[in-house]
Amino acid sequence: MAIEVTVTHDPKDILRQVYDPSNQKKGYELAASKGMTFSAFLETISPTKPGEPLDAYERLLKYCGIVLKDDPDHGIYASKGALFFQSNLPEARVLFPEFINRTIRAAMMDEANVLDYLVAGWDIADSNVFRSFYFDDTATQRKAGRRAEGAKPRKFKVTWSEKAVYTKDFSIELDMSYEFVRWASLPVIQLALKRVALERQQDEVAEAVYVYVNGDGTSKEGTSISAETLSSYGITNGGITYEAYLKWLAGFDPYNPSVIVASAADLISLLVMAKPSTDPALLYALLDKSKTGGVPTIVNLPFSQMSFVKFNDSTILTSKYVLGIDKRFGLMGHRALGMDLVETDRVIDAKFEKIVISNYVGFSKVFASAAKILDITAIS
Repeated sequence: MAIEVTVTHDPKDILRQVYDPSNQKKGYELAASKGMTFSAFLETISPTKPGEPLDAYERLLKYCGIVLKDDPDHGIYASKGALFFQSNLPEARVLFPEFINRTIRAAMMDEANVLDYLVAGWDIADSNVFRSFYFDDTATQRKAGRRAEGAKPRKFKVTWSEKAVYTKDFSIELDMSYEFVRWASLPVIQLALKRVALERQQDEVAEAVYVYVNGDGTSKEGTSISAETLSSYGITNGGITYEAYLKWLAGFDPYNPSVIVASAADLISLLVMAKPSTDPALLYALLDKSKTGGVPTIVNLPFSQMSFVKFNDSTILTSKYVLGIDKRFGLMGHRALGMDLVETDRVIDAKFEKIVISNYVGFSKVFASAAKILDITAIS
């Protein structure tokens, strides 16, 4: 049955549609039933017009007199948490759970989000069960060559994975009572929530790296990675060399590795390895324009722009193992929508002693050959 909402820009009418004292979860249940966040659901009731500076949720905050940030130049200071629970406007309390969720989401999406370097994209669903897709990506299929006359064209098979996968629960309990929220300023509460988001991000990064290394268990694309050794790249004695490193990167073809994941110590080993006086990977940028008629462009350079991600959990990524990935084709992330905050009714009703930030997330491999591991243990 479709959920009908009355489109309006009257804040009183909007709050009436999402807040019911007899059902504290009303607005959030309606949003989840439509596969939306609470903020997105508010937009269906009160669409934001082009050029409007505030979205629907922010307009309701303004109506309730709730200020999120200090503006000392204009003598305006952030509200206390108690303003969400003001007695003269009880509907304002329905906005508090989304304040928590939006703070967490914003912190997870800032410029320091490591997942941006590991995940190709996200699949958002209203369930904690998902199916990945499988693409037949064997070396034979990737082999180039002209098709003989009358021969069948190369065939790539795209289908769903063999098994359904459940997202995992990475919930975090924040021991923050209503009494604390009531007297704390909103920037202080946001700071605590951002710290929770940092912990949540580390959990998700660990799960993403785990799936890269061990597979997602859904199909042959979801198997674990076997580490290559330095001997495969001509080293019979000693540690990693720059030449071996470049050969390893070149071996990703047709993928183009853009991210290296390793422990801090192993990343340092890569950064300090001896290089020729003129780095061949950067030589094209150093050529004299007057003699060449311009700086040449080397197409399909496998070792151009590289991001280094520090990951120190040796129980997931073994020490001396370096994980290289083409993040465009490596992993898909799967996140269960509407499960960010549990016990929403208790939070709205101001009967909480703690807040549980719930997080259901999973990852699936898309193309297994878009990730490789090199064991840089020195050969004696």
